[in-house]
Amino acid sequence: MNDYKTYLEVIEQNYAVDCQHVELLKGEGDRFVLKLHTPVEEFIVKVCTNPDQFSRVKNDLNFLNYMRACGLQCPRLLQTTDNHDWVRTGEFMLYLLHFIPGSAPRPTPQFFQAAGTLLGRLHQVPVHEQSTPSSFSLPTELPYIRTCMAQVEQWPDLQLEGQLFETLKRLEAIAPGRQTFIHTDFLNGNLVMTPDGELYLIDMDDAGIGDPLLDLGFFIGNGIILESEDGINCNLEYLEDFLTAYKTIRPLLRDEIEVLPDYTYFGIILYLCNPFQKCVWPAKVSRYRWLLSHEASLRQNLREILVGACNVAALSIARLI
Repeated sequence: MNDYKTYLEVIEQNYAVDCQHVELLKGEGDRFVLKLHTPVEEFIVKVCTNPDQFSRVKNDLNFLNYMRACGLQCPRLLQTTDNHDWVRTGEFMLYLLHFIPGSAPRPTPQFFQAAGTLLGRLHQVPVHEQSTPSSFSLPTELPYIRTCMAQVEQWPDLQLEGQLFETLKRLEAIAPGRQTFIHTDFLNGNLVMTPDGELYLIDMDDAGIGDPLLDLGFFIGNGIILESEDGINCNLEYLEDFLTAYKTIRPLLRDEIEVLPDYTYFGIILYLCNPFQKCVWPAKVSRYRWLLSHEASLRQNLREILVGACNVAALSIARLI
């Protein structure tokens, strides 16, 4: 089915669109993403070929509709001619999203402010009884990291392996916190900046109820702690822009502020090991080692941004009581 002819036939039978051609954007296992071109506009087509995952796809679509109903900037579903959100056959299930014209965000203060606002709004969406838990959590992902570590055939040095094990122990000791809707992959590749300056969140297939610090730590560790001409560095201006916008929407509790550096570690080490090539990613190792060396200063910066410099001393005293 490399020409996707069957999918195009199903789309034309069930949607009021005139298909011109389609191209593959991404394919992983039993799910893949196509871009559909029509004379009027472009659409994103998402296909699932595993019947065991069909119920999960329906949950994803219910989540997407709920996010839009709550005013979050995310893709809009195209309904079929008989007003359904998806099409299902015996072999596959597919649905269409209106394509969001735009580009990958550039690292500017305006982008990080918009990203903080958008993530804060996602984490503030009211949770309801039908909300589906995300499969992305520390208890599910930490064993995966250990498995990937066990497959590494040659470490750059023995110290790195030992440091990672100590980091994992710290993460395993973290108690569950507040639960909100989370994205699970909040990063530049899943954000689109439209020509009029609006920031949209896309690729929400694995979203659900979970720990919001997973999103925050992942973005800080992979979207703000970056490699530059001077080496690995954390841009404090971008960090403040992002977190100040975020806390305006969703203020963090004291306990959340204290463990946020640990979640930043998690965001970095999650994909540090490459299980396919049985090695480690050098760029991830560099970020991890940077954080080991700068954890104290990052922790101090987070406190000053999230609680205010004048309250840091009071926060430190409260932790000792």
